[in-house]
Amino acid sequence: MRTWVRLGVGVWLVSSGCAEDAAGVPWLGTDPHFDVQGSFNGETLDFTLTDEVVAELSCEREYEAPPLSSDPTMPDLSAARLVEVKLNGLVTVGGEQRYVELELKRHDLSADPIGSVIDIVPRGDTDPPEGAMWLEWEWHSYPADVTTYEAAAISGSVELHEFSGTPDANGIIPSGEGKVGVTIDARWDAIQRLRLSVMAACVDSDINLIGP
Repeated sequence: MRTWVRLGVGVWLVSSGCAEDAAGVPWLGTDPHFDVQGSFNGETLDFTLTDEVVAELSCEREYEAPPLSSDPTMPDLSAARLVEVKLNGLVTVGGEQRYVELELKRHDLSADPIGSVIDIVPRGDTDPPEGAMWLEWEWHSYPADVTTYEAAAISGSVELHEFSGTPDANGIIPSGEGKVGVTIDARWDAIQRLRLSVMAACVDSDINLIGP
């Protein structure tokens, strides 16, 4: 069971094949950007977002923590770990504005040295193996922000170029601090493949309260 509660400002508690090498994808540097080329869900994508205000570029970190033994409705923040990073933007495809949400799931990027290359593996019922992650691409309607399409990649890799922010005493980076930068080469099948360079400032840190 997962429970969602508010904790302060900007923080929420909430209870195949061979990998392509993301090192071959050009990294566009430390200025905010969301650069995509490839084919996905029958569409050709080729755009570069650089205005973080207009394009609503952002990143969100998601942590999870077990409940406190003294109060099972509250998380034990000392045992929290990072399990997901979301990279978001507002794009225009075929004349239609929509939100993109790129999810790097079930992997602790904060534990990886800069330059690490993490394999993308198919999403399953159990967590990916050490050194791997799941990756999902979601389209959301604009401005309602309702999910209209989502799909998990089956192979590829992510290279980490920046992961910044000062963690608190529990190892959690507060909302509004830090940035994440990655290059990605991801495949959904023999035709659908996206290559990306993304750099975004993080606006939220959410905490997932794990329940029985």
